[in-house]
Amino acid sequence: MSKILLFLLFIFLSFLIFYSPNLYRLYKLANLYNEDKISRNFINMEDFFNTSNPIPASKSPYVFEKSLMDLPETYTFEGQELNLNEGLKYFNTDGLIILHDDKVLYEQYWNGNDQHSKHISWSVAKSFLSALIGIEFDIVSNWALRKNIPHTTYRNLSENEEVQNLIWEEIKKSNEYTSSLPIRKFRMLTKELDHEDGDLTATQKAKRNVIMEKFSDLIEDMYK
Repeated sequence: MSKILLFLLFIFLSFLIFYSPNLYRLYKLANLYNEDKISRNFINMEDFFNTSNPIPASKSPYVFEKSLMDLPETYTFEGQELNLNEGLKYFNTDGLIILHDDKVLYEQYWNGNDQHSKHISWSVAKSFLSALIGIEFDIVSNWALRKNIPHTTYRNLSENEEVQNLIWEEIKKSNEYTSSLPIRKFRMLTKELDHEDGDLTATQKAKRNVIMEKFSDLIEDMYK
């Protein structure tokens, strides 16, 4: 009997060791919207979900001009005039930024947040895509020859202004098929991705980390 109990205990402990991180994450997720913890939870989302390495912040970010103003005391909601401060508190507001014409009109944070907090935004944010684009050299080269565009290498072909205009026109056509995430900025890869150079896996899939390192200057330029 003691051997059976020891075996069951071993199985139970093994289960806890193997699954405890997931069980803990599940517990945290179940309490994501807990009123007493929601503010902390929303700036520590890595405790709940597996995350990838984010794109590094720009070394020269755009700085919005400030033209600060006071908020009104009341706002109208469903035909009722309500107190704004009470509303911000009721909705557990962690931060409020008002931008207009590229100027910051208001910026304030609450509940332990500040301008450096990595706060989840979800539907608050409006996204657009940037893209690194590599040309199919033979196809674009044939097009360039018909247009009498001189070129000798992949790089000087991809950096050619007429080629980039061609790519932009194709991007705009593609954007017409989506209403949510249009590509607004792009940069051209300066070399063809190659498995032997470590850019691609054996199945010809791009290695994200390698590409981000090799073309970091292009990525940085898109986010200036």
